[in-house]
Amino acid sequence: MDTKISVIVGIYKTEKLLSRCIESILDQTYRNLEIILIEDGSPDRCGQICEHYRSLDQRIKVVHKRNGGISEVRNIGVELATGEYIAFVDSDDFIHNTYIEKLYMLCKKYNAQIAQCGFAKVTDTKGKPKMIDNSYEEIKIYSNKEMLYNLFNENYVCSVVVWSKLYHKHIFRNIRFPVGRLHEDEAVIHKLFYESNRIAVTREPLYYYCISGESITRSAYSPNKIDIIQAYEERLVFFTDIAMPDLYRYTLYRYFYHLVSNYCLYQKHCKDLVPKRMELREKIRRTYDEIRKGRYFSTRARIKMSMVHIFPGIYGRIWMNKG
Repeated sequence: MDTKISVIVGIYKTEKLLSRCIESILDQTYRNLEIILIEDGSPDRCGQICEHYRSLDQRIKVVHKRNGGISEVRNIGVELATGEYIAFVDSDDFIHNTYIEKLYMLCKKYNAQIAQCGFAKVTDTKGKPKMIDNSYEEIKIYSNKEMLYNLFNENYVCSVVVWSKLYHKHIFRNIRFPVGRLHEDEAVIHKLFYESNRIAVTREPLYYYCISGESITRSAYSPNKIDIIQAYEERLVFFTDIAMPDLYRYTLYRYFYHLVSNYCLYQKHCKDLVPKRMELREKIRRTYDEIRKGRYFSTRARIKMSMVHIFPGIYGRIWMNKG
């Protein structure tokens, strides 16, 4: 285990959960780690907690910076990382003690540039690791293009996030997270998959995702959450460029869904932002025109989208509630 692996942790307002996160990394069976703790201008005691752990373990590096958001934090971590592989852990989450070792062994055994595991949801400080049984033995190996389909099927939830994965660092040579935007995972994950020639996936839940109101990435609805629209617009261009019409079609459907859902949310939470709501309404119209002219979907699906297009405020809410 001579290969160094860098673990990047972005930290903001997670004082109550941070120690659990850091200790789960220190407890890894894989020992050759570089642990990069980036305190993103947190107003609580997170900075002091980071310094305490730095004094206990020489593998820990600490960066204190003005608040700039999770994308900026992760980009700094990628730049600072000296390991051959990179993993991201959110500071209110934690990991199984075999997380790094098992993902690294998947990369080496299958010559994969990304290894991905499953995750389990926990609640704040009450969350505890679950015992790992033998029901997760199946390993699936995907090519880069095959893995892209997982962003549109039943594997979406595990696939779309940048945590729960180990990456060879070279994948990031031309990829960075979009600073100042939300939904940063959706903006880059397809690029990371495409840059890999092989991805190894296990369902084993080695990552523990904390359902919490206090973190660098989780908050209530705000107008900035419309950044998901830009992420999907960029995906449409991306799948056009790499000539994958099926994935363009799937993205177009998701894009239409997010246009409608954000239009409804703007009506409910941002009634004063009329110009932005009208911009969304126009994008709904243009996207529906492309769907209708392109004959991308079944007659039933086109009828449903036609009703949503005509009455987005009414049928959009029904569509959203049905998922």
